[in-house]
Amino acid sequence: MSAPVILVLEDFEQARFVIRAVLEGGGYEVVEAATEAEALDLCGEPEQRLDLLISDVVLREACGTEVAVRISALRPRLPILFMSGYPIEDVPNVSLLASNQTAAIQFLQKPFDPERLLGKVRELVPAVRKANA
Repeated sequence: MSAPVILVLEDFEQARFVIRAVLEGGGYEVVEAATEAEALDLCGEPEQRLDLLISDVVLREACGTEVAVRISALRPRLPILFMSGYPIEDVPNVSLLASNQTAAIQFLQKPFDPERLLGKVRELVPAVRKANA
């Protein structure tokens, strides 16, 4: 069985680097997007397998939840893990997204430690949980 593939949407390069290192260390394959356009391009490629979207909420050029709504239109079963330094109550459009999404949505408060990130990922990617059990 191949490793689950995680799309990381984060516009801050150093944060993407750290997240990639943690996820690859946990046995996941990572594809990165720094912009909404890159993320939508990846999600629009039918041959690109994706098992999870990890998205920052605050992006320079867009709101992460608004991008996730667009991604959900392309991949309605793709689980989403949002990350933010802001509390969940301050994150725009989460309730709208949740009502239109058939997959799971989780939230991870920044800053976070690597084990917390991996724990959330394991919750959202059940096949990995079974493989590691």
